[in-house]
Amino acid sequence: MGNRRTPEGMTRHTIYVSLAAAGALDDAVDRLHGDFSGMLPRHRILAELIAAAVAATPAVRQQLRAELLAALSDGSA
Repeated sequence: MGNRRTPEGMTRHTIYVSLAAAGALDDAVDRLHGDFSGMLPRHRILAELIAAAVAATPAVRQQLRAELLAALSDGSA
């Protein structure tokens, strides 16, 4: 595997996430790949999902902040 060439303009990126999150991401990519009858490569679909997640950063920040504040107020943080 170490001999694989990374295509120009691409990168490999390792992340640690829960099994549930990884499964949900894989399922979303598979669903979209099927929706387009395999005409779009998986890396293109994944890039668009990541871009959509990045665009949702303000909403995620608000959600995480609310969760943290709730946990702090009940002493469970």
